[in-house]
Formats: sequence, C-alpha cells, structure tokens
Amino acid sequence: MAANFNGCLTINNVSIAPVKYDPTLSVIDAASSGLNDFGYMTREIVRRNVAKISVEWSMLTSEEFEALVAELEQDEFTVVYYHGTYKTAQMYCKTLSSSMQHAVSDTDVRWQLSCTLEEY
Repeated sequence: MAANFNGCLTINNVSIAPVKYDPTLSVIDAASSGLNDFGYMTREIVRRNVAKISVEWSMLTSEEFEALVAELEQDEFTVVYYHGTYKTAQMYCKTLSSSMQHAVSDTDVRWQLSCTLEEY
C-alpha cells in the first residue's frame, strides 16, 4: 500500500502530495566542538532542529512540474512541513533532479521530480 503524504509539505503555498517524504532534524555544532587533547568530546551547540527534507514527486503533470520548479528555483522560500507537528522554515533547494516518466503526446506528459530542501 502506498503511503499518503498529502498535506505534509507546502512550498510557498504550492502543495502537491509527494510519493517520498523524509524529513530530518539536525544539530549544528560550533567550529570549536570536537575532541580535545585528552580525547574528550567538547561540544558547543549553535542551533538545534535544523530541517533537511528529501522529497520526491511522481507522475506530475507539466503544470504541476512547472509550478514546483518555479518555487524550487528561488534562492529562498517558505516551507510548511510536518514532523510530528507542522513547522514553518525558510529553506532553499540544495539538489534538484527530474526525469520524464511518461509521454503520450506533447500535451500529456508526466514528470518525476526529486530534491533536497535545507533550512537556512
């Protein structure tokens, strides 16, 4: 049975259900963090819960594909994502990959789109 990710992700008010949705929250350490001369870990946390989301859409119409790409090509955009609760973050697209999945005619084309979103 396919997972239903409807409503889990909105990019600048564009919400199209993905087929793959993998959010990760990370901790960012200061440059001074690491092992000291005695072999003990010292850690200075600069920021917690920094979001990174791997997402994939499948069988997108050309209109859906173009709408998503237009948002993802921006330098920065607002993302509402689900990770236990809904959260809002300013993000950018780190990687973007696409392929044509199906083409019956010039007007009936389906696309696959995958990307990695990273929080500022």
